[in-house]
Amino acid sequence: MISKKFNRVNFNLSDRDRIVNAVIKKLNLKNKFELNDRMEGVMFLDKHIRRVFSSIVVEKEYNICLTSKEKPLRCSDEFIHNNLKHKIVSPNSNGSIIINWNDFEVLIIVVIDDVYKSGFIRKILTKDLIINKINHKRGKKMTLSIDSL
Repeated sequence: MISKKFNRVNFNLSDRDRIVNAVIKKLNLKNKFELNDRMEGVMFLDKHIRRVFSSIVVEKEYNICLTSKEKPLRCSDEFIHNNLKHKIVSPNSNGSIIINWNDFEVLIIVVIDDVYKSGFIRKILTKDLIINKINHKRGKKMTLSIDSL
């Protein structure tokens, strides 16, 4: 694990609004009220906000480009740095992440606050460190609590 204190990144309301509007369009809804009336719409929005904002946090920390201003839902949660494949994940509301052992060499766990105002890198872990810590074999998807890492 890389032991470094990471900066908290504050998000612009305009970034969130662009994501909300893109989700409304993608789900063929008329407005935010229709989105909030549908449980799957709220969950879909939460997933996309956390995914895009996690990429923004990593962009700022690594000084790389992973998101698109023109296409607010388009971002990358994987990138190569120092010849290693990095994977960005953000825990869901119960603090769990789903990882595929074949997807990464370095895992970056980004925490986004519940009101989407800010986020920060909580941990950066190598695959080998995770495998040793949880005593698990490679090659399968697994749900993990970030507190166990």
